[in-house]
Amino acid sequence: IFFLVYVLIYTSLRDRENVHTLLNFYIFIVFIVVAIGVFQFVALGHRVLTSTFRHIYALNEMGDRLGVSNPWIDRSAVGHEHLGAYMVIAASIVGSMVFARWPADGWKRLYLALLWFGCMFTLVVSSSRGAWIGGVCALAVLTWFAFRRGQMIRLLGGLLGGICLFVAVQAWSGLNIIEYIEGRVVDLLAIFSGQILDDSAQQRISTLQAQGRIFANYPLLGLGPGGAGRIAEGQFMRELIEGGIVGGFLFLLVMFSCGRMALRSYRLSDDRLVQGVSLGFVCSLVGLFGQSFFTELFLLTKIGVTFWALAAVVHRLYVLNLAEKDAGAMVGR
Repeated sequence: IFFLVYVLIYTSLRDRENVHTLLNFYIFIVFIVVAIGVFQFVALGHRVLTSTFRHIYALNEMGDRLGVSNPWIDRSAVGHEHLGAYMVIAASIVGSMVFARWPADGWKRLYLALLWFGCMFTLVVSSSRGAWIGGVCALAVLTWFAFRRGQMIRLLGGLLGGICLFVAVQAWSGLNIIEYIEGRVVDLLAIFSGQILDDSAQQRISTLQAQGRIFANYPLLGLGPGGAGRIAEGQFMRELIEGGIVGGFLFLLVMFSCGRMALRSYRLSDDRLVQGVSLGFVCSLVGLFGQSFFTELFLLTKIGVTFWALAAVVHRLYVLNLAEKDAGAMVGR
């Protein structure tokens, strides 16, 4: 299905105007998701934002076990990891657009910068430790690019502005961001002393140990689709169990090809939008990889469709740039 999504979008994008239209629509969708997250935080008083794409029927059926009567309104941590992953992608794309100074209009770029802050805020308050790790990985890639391009001052200026906004939100809402993060990671630090105090970490480690034994029995080709069960607690472990070493290698090869294509698109074009989208895709890919050690992401509709749609956009931009370069070379001759 994801392959069909990729092909459909790639073949539908005939020119740059189509690409711009789709990207504007994507930005609008990100705004809607962030707005719903802010609504949860401000109007509903939630301190853990949950996925806005939850399967409401299933959650209603599980209401008694979850302790909630209305999964849309009541406090619950269902889907917060998925919302965090979606924000890793959105923050990477939107932030890289701003970093690449797109759009040219200063006011529009300011609005986009505010949306980037909204993505970062939603990412933090999703309370997903895996998504936080993914966000740090994505930011590390952006920092590396800024350093190589001699644009650290621009990046640091943007981060400083984001920190100031976080301080303002903290003063207004009474939510201490530092304590909020510490409360989620303090129990994990005991792992280095040989203790596991966090319930989630205990379950994940137990699951990974069991899956490791399964992989040891079927190392080459794995068990096939579904072999890892409903929850594998990690994309890479699912790939190894269901595809073995061969399938895991093919998965990494596909992802590496996508990242390489985005890098080529970034280096080939002087267009700010192309650079922003291509760089953002690389950052989001690395960020999702960081989170994928702890969460399954690429098989989820809400993440997979977004990722492959953006991959198709980057691919089409790369092909359009190659065609423009070839046309320019022909005119020169």
